[in-house]
Amino acid sequence: MRLSHLLLTIGLTLLIACQSTAHRPLPTPPALVRPSEGRAVIYIFRPSLDAVMKYDKPSLWIDDRAVLTEFRPASYAAFSLEPGSHIIALRPNRFDSSTWALQSKFEINSGQTYFVAIWHRDQPTPGTTVPNPVVGALIFVQIGGGFGSAGSVKFESVDQDVGLFGITGLEELQPIEYAAKRLE
Repeated sequence: MRLSHLLLTIGLTLLIACQSTAHRPLPTPPALVRPSEGRAVIYIFRPSLDAVMKYDKPSLWIDDRAVLTEFRPASYAAFSLEPGSHIIALRPNRFDSSTWALQSKFEINSGQTYFVAIWHRDQPTPGTTVPNPVVGALIFVQIGGGFGSAGSVKFESVDQDVGLFGITGLEELQPIEYAAKRLE
C-alpha cells in the first residue's frame, strides 16, 4: 500500500511540475557583423553555462590595451582587428580571484570571423540526487559532487556554429572606444 502511495505521489508531482513549467521562446541569434575590408572580427564571450565565479568581472585586454573594464558572465563583445598576431588577456579587478590572470596569443586573418569562449576549468562535478520523502512532499537532495582541482581559466577558440549558439541570448557589451575599432 505504501509503495502505491509513493508512486502516486511521484507521478502527481511530476505531472504538476511539467504543467507549471513555462515554455519560453528561444532567443534570436544576434546578427553577425561582417569584417570590413582588411580587418577581422572576433567575438569573445563568457558562456552562461560557466557556473564558477559569477560575481567576478575581470577586465579584458587586447594588445596591452583595456577593451572591457568589467567582463560580466553571460556576456560577449565583438572587436574589429587588423590581421596578424594579437595578445588577448584577462586581468582580475580589485575584488576578483587571481585565477582570472590569463593571456593568450591569437593569429587573426583578414576577412575572417572568430569566436573565443572564456571558460573557468573549475566547473562543478555532478553528484547523486536522492529523493527524500517528507510529510506531504518529496524533496530531491544533491549528495556529493563538488569542484574540480584545476582552478584556472582558459580561452577556447570555437567554430562559428558553436560561437553563434554560445552568444545567443547573452548581453552584448560595448568595448572601450580607444582600444578597438567600433563595429558599425
